[in-house]
Amino acid sequence: MGSSSAIVSTIVQNWREHPPSSYSLKVHNFSQLVNSTTASDDKYQSRLFSSGGYNWRLIVYPNGNGKDDGSGFISMYVEIDSKITTEVFAELRFFVYNKKENKYFTIQGQLLLAITFSIFLDLEVRRFNALKTVWGLQQFLPLDTFNDLKNGYIFEGGHCEFGVDVIVASPLTNWEILSFDEKLSNPKFSWAVKKFSDLKEHVYTSDSFSMGGRQWVLKMYPKGASGSDGKWLSFYLFLAAGDTLKADEKVFRQGHIRVLDPLGSNHIELKTNRWVEGPVEGSYTGWGWDQFLSLAELRKSYLDKKDTLNVEVEFEVVVTWVESRMGSRSAVSTIVEKWREHPPASYSLKIQSFSRLENSTAFSDHKFQSRKFSSGGYKWRLIVYPKGNQKDNGSGFISMYVEIDSKSLMVFTPPTEIFAELRFFVYNKKENKYFTIQDVEVKRFNALRTVWGLVQVLPYDTFNNPENGYVFEGGQCEFGVDVIVAPSLTNWEIHSFNEKFSGPKFSWALKNFSELNVNNLTSDIFSMGGRKWVLRLYPKGDTIADGKWLSIYLEMAASDTLKEDEKIFVQANLRVLDPLGSNHIQLQMNVWFEVQNASWGWNKFMSLAELRKAYLDNKEHALNVEMEFKVVSATNYSPII
Repeated sequence: MGSSSAIVSTIVQNWREHPPSSYSLKVHNFSQLVNSTTASDDKYQSRLFSSGGYNWRLIVYPNGNGKDDGSGFISMYVEIDSKITTEVFAELRFFVYNKKENKYFTIQGQLLLAITFSIFLDLEVRRFNALKTVWGLQQFLPLDTFNDLKNGYIFEGGHCEFGVDVIVASPLTNWEILSFDEKLSNPKFSWAVKKFSDLKEHVYTSDSFSMGGRQWVLKMYPKGASGSDGKWLSFYLFLAAGDTLKADEKVFRQGHIRVLDPLGSNHIELKTNRWVEGPVEGSYTGWGWDQFLSLAELRKSYLDKKDTLNVEVEFEVVVTWVESRMGSRSAVSTIVEKWREHPPASYSLKIQSFSRLENSTAFSDHKFQSRKFSSGGYKWRLIVYPKGNQKDNGSGFISMYVEIDSKSLMVFTPPTEIFAELRFFVYNKKENKYFTIQDVEVKRFNALRTVWGLVQVLPYDTFNNPENGYVFEGGQCEFGVDVIVAPSLTNWEIHSFNEKFSGPKFSWALKNFSELNVNNLTSDIFSMGGRKWVLRLYPKGDTIADGKWLSIYLEMAASDTLKEDEKIFVQANLRVLDPLGSNHIQLQMNVWFEVQNASWGWNKFMSLAELRKAYLDNKEHALNVEMEFKVVSATNYSPII
């Protein structure tokens, strides 16, 4: 399986009440699922399910994918059917149900931080093709967290549920261009520290700068912070003193801090991925490096001719969320900001003159409403307040909303509720990408609430400054939205393990064994775990056993065929019994039976020499074989639609 460990992701945390929409895998005994995967490369693969016009599989490593740095975690992936002949762009969202919260722990993208109770969301659209058919998360949830019954992921004696949403990005088909006759803000902050060699103070602080709606400062220790023994340059990134976090509020930042090479491109760069927590005991709003760069190397190569040290901070992600202290963590507001190359899929609004748009909205409650467009089977409008929605605390910002057509809610009686995710876009010509912002909560549209959106998408001054790239070529700009309607779950499987059998053993006596001249023999049919089975025995070994070994196989009876994608896990002990004592020959099988693998056993179960010496009884020269079943799985699938 291809590794996903190179993914750069936006991580957000939250709970979600709405269940997975694409596929659900319910397991009745997690420990048995773990045992069963030892026979299938440590993973469980679901049957194929359809989403977005393509076929997929959910893959779960209940003990972690050790080949992809997933040891100690639940690992989850999605694989597209290898028959694809084109590229498919999709977002992936993984789920684990939590009985204690009665909600779904939801995760998307690559796990950068191990947080116990969370929703992790990445706005990256994944590219599936013939060379990359698998994407997922190797560090989904720590096993210690998952296995601790107090946390609620495992319940009722071993039950658990995994799920996934596969959201295929469709090409943009809904758009409008508004013409008249007549970025996230710049993600970089630069700090030039002049006359570096003459600095005497222990610590220096940069000017404050704004990023992701927060104020930040850099703190520099020119002769190192404590622990750097005076030989290193130390750097820390802090929230500015005037930007305080509320109780339980957290900010996640992802970016780079660089010391620039004045003569070339050999910059010293370190990456920061950290949560900054609110004012609780022991909290710390700064993080950095005691040993960022040795002072010897700095003096040798990183001061320009004027003795200036040039430092740069570049942000990729800033995420803010607030957690409740009522029990486990829950999000109050979870906003994700990121750059994205893929254009909006639901609707695009292109403006030829932003100033003219501003003037025009003075006559329409300061908002522009798009025409209706269709998404998920319902009609919607994109609403843009170019000067901000003052009634909703949006002054000084671009405000964007989505409104559902009220007639869409009257399709059913009583009126229905629609659950949808909203993602808003602003194109940036300078970056040639879309600034993307989303509140990852699934929004509930109904007759009482037909409008949802974001009051503060971008600061007006940031947007309206041509140097930033949002307004370009004389006033042009572009807004967009994705409306992702959450459909009801129609694809699922319930995986159970039968461990209680009224008679778990099947015995087979082969009389006059030494006189058998047939190539192979088949036992009577016997039932176990709701399935029909037979044993097949080769008295002189099969074609691989070179006439010196006994070969025995367990097979599904011909009358009991597996359906496509159906599979059964069997854990059992096969024995050749010692007629005079308890020195039985026993081997254990842990195997999945599938359509292409309906037989499993050993071509060299035991040597015929040993068998003739000690394992035929004296009375009938019989070989006594016994099959004892420990586990037989069963899977209940949703109907194929």
